[in-house]
Amino acid sequence: MANRAAHDVLAEARPGEMIAVHCIHFKSRYERILKEEIAGARVSECRTRGIEIAHFDIPVDPKR
Repeated sequence: MANRAAHDVLAEARPGEMIAVHCIHFKSRYERILKEEIAGARVSECRTRGIEIAHFDIPVDPKR
């Protein structure tokens, strides 16, 4: 399901789009696909100790 979500997002990627945009779209798409298969499934935030999170004010398109 993660591979399908990644493929869908990258297939729709526009040239020059920031990787953060792809990550947001991937998480949204993956969660939607996962919930279709497993009721109550969630995709949590990915956090790695020692790496600061960079926040972007990126509008999320709910259709993606």
